[in-house]
This record gives sequence, structure tokens and C-alpha cells, in this order.
Amino acid sequence: KQWYQRRVRGNLFDVFGRRRGALAGLAVLLLFNCIIIGSTSIIMFMVMRVLWGIALMTAMDGIFVFMMEHTASNHRTITNGGYQLFWALGYIFITACAYLIQSWRWLQVVNCVMLVIPTVAVLILPESPYYAFVTLKQEDQAKDSLRWLARLHGTEQSTVDGVTLIVEEEETEGKEQVPFLESLKDFIKYKEMLLQTLIQVYLWFVVGISYYGFTFVWGEIGSNFYLSYLLPGIAEAFIYTLMVIPLKYIGRRPTLATFYLTAGIAFLVSLVNIEIPGFLSVEYLACLIGSIGVSGGFGSVYMYSVELAPTAHRGKILGNCHFGSQIGAVLGPISTVILVDKWSREGVMIVFAVLCLVGGLLILRLPETKGRPVPNTAAEVKRSRQPKKTESERYPAA
Repeated sequence: KQWYQRRVRGNLFDVFGRRRGALAGLAVLLLFNCIIIGSTSIIMFMVMRVLWGIALMTAMDGIFVFMMEHTASNHRTITNGGYQLFWALGYIFITACAYLIQSWRWLQVVNCVMLVIPTVAVLILPESPYYAFVTLKQEDQAKDSLRWLARLHGTEQSTVDGVTLIVEEEETEGKEQVPFLESLKDFIKYKEMLLQTLIQVYLWFVVGISYYGFTFVWGEIGSNFYLSYLLPGIAEAFIYTLMVIPLKYIGRRPTLATFYLTAGIAFLVSLVNIEIPGFLSVEYLACLIGSIGVSGGFGSVYMYSVELAPTAHRGKILGNCHFGSQIGAVLGPISTVILVDKWSREGVMIVFAVLCLVGGLLILRLPETKGRPVPNTAAEVKRSRQPKKTESERYPAA
């Protein structure tokens, strides 16, 4: 599964397109969901669940990149916040369904019904104009997508982010689509893109191990099983709604660093083992605050990575980032379920805290993306660390 996450899934969207990749993931996801409903053995169920998880991550990658490339830069924070908010609402919804519906087969039926909504949305929208122009070098297709979006908004203006399709003309005009193997060499040629990608993979790993490390053990930390899972879902919905404000007005980098540092400090506080009347404890509250920081980091790093990655390599970079998060997702439950018993609860929490604190410091090495156009080529990534140009410098009068 991890080989697929890194080698296949990320490249799928750069080679076959954002829209096709998302539709393929949704179609396979729906297929495996139907097969799971008819599972006749635990082995069959487990195999289908693994395949279902692969298809789910594929669909999520494609939908998110597809969605963000259809969004103007001044609206990306709201779009990203809405995406993450509906993830949290889904978390709350499925928790309520698990409480009300005791049959796991009927829970899968609910999943099938819910999959119709994103499938219809992806079918309606055209291919990403960024992908069509920068990766495929198909200016006509990109213009068709922009005209469709312009009609949707009631305007005939065929622009993205207020910039015409002539993006870095000296680097894109007259060139054919770059072969897949050639595009991989850019990571060696452009050291800044490689370094930024490695930092992002680490950041995704940290939120993966921290988020999923607690997702499977909330029922053990709190005394009420369903309430212990419901509160983190509500907290996620709260932070995904609230994070739009600092991301939009303060910046991506300081907001993301704050989430990581808050999570690290909260995990250290959780070492204090004091019971509070009721089902809560200092450990539970501190872990809840830490999980809010991790959730905010998860929601913010999605958009930050999309804005840092150049269009021509966005699928590959996002695929590697998800590879890191999935490694963390595997190690997280092992850390909180097995190592706590075999090793030490304090030791595990200290590891979580150090990982988050180091991540918060590494973020300071990355450039701010607020108010900047997303890079389209690997060469533009190096320039992302240069001082921000004014509008007149970026688009001088003819």
C-alpha cells in the first residue's frame, strides 16, 4: 500500500489529469464499498478495506488538488477551511451513525450513498486550467475551462487569479509536455524544491502519527466511549472553521507553525496525571488541545503544500506527502496502543511532543505563500523565497 501511495497515486494526477484521477478514485472506492457490503468472511472484509483505503486516499488527493486549482488565491483559505470542515462533519456524522446503526453493513450502505455527492461535483466541473496549460501545454483546453468557470460566475473574464494564461512565457511557450522521467530530474536539479518537499513530507508524517495515534484510543482515555470520540470531532469542526481567519489575514507559515507548537506543548502538559471530577482528566483535556493543534496542522498543511508545490509536480509532491502521513497513520496506533503498554506512556507523549515542536521550527524554513501566485514550474520554486514583488513589478505595463 505504501509503495502505491508514493509511486503511483501521486503520479496519477500529473500523468492522467486531476479530474480523471479523482473520478477513477471515486469509481473504485464505490466498487470496493459495494463489495465490502457483501463480504462473507473476515479475510475478504480486511482485504477489501485495504483496497478501499487506497481508493479513498486516491480520491481525496485528486479532489483536493482539483478543487484548489479551481479556486482563486484570495479564496483558497475559505475553500480549504470548507473542505476540512466537511471532513470533521463527516467524522461527527459517522460517529452518530455508528451509535444509531448497529449493523456495519448498513454503515457501508450509508457510505455508498454519500459518495454520490463528490462524484457528481467532479463530473460537472471541467479539467483544471492550471494542469491543462502548464502540464499538458494545451492552451485551448485551459481557455475552455476558464470560460466555463467565467460563465458560472456570470463574467466573461478568462483569467485565473487576475493573471492571463501567459504564465512565465519564457519557460512554457513552445515546449512540449515534459516526460515523466524527465520531470523527476527536476528534484535533483532544483535543490530548493527537493528540500521543501522533504520538509513537507516530515510535516505530514507528524500530523499523521499524531492524528491517528489518538483517533483509535479516545475511548480508552475518556470514560464514555461515544462521547470521547464525539468531542474530538466537534473540536475538529471548530478549528477547521476558525483557522480560516489566521490563514487569510496572518499568513500560512505563522499559523501552521503555531498549530504544531501548540500541539507539542499540549502533549508535554498531558504528562500531568490529575483526575477531574466527571469523565475528564488533565491528560484527556491536554490531549484534546493537542489534537486540535494537530487537526489545525492537518487542515493547514493541505493548502500550504498545494501552494508550495509547482503545478507540473504537484501530484508527485502531494503523493509523497501523503506517503509520509500514511507511514505516520500506521505508526500512530502502534505507538498509543502497543508502546504505551510495552514501554511507557510518558515516553510516547514526549516523542509526540518533540516531533511536533521540531515540525513547528522546520516550518520557519519554508517561504510564506499568502498573497503570492502558486509556482507553475520547478524553476519558480527557487524564486518563492525571494522578496514579494508588487503588482507593478509582477505585471509591468506594456
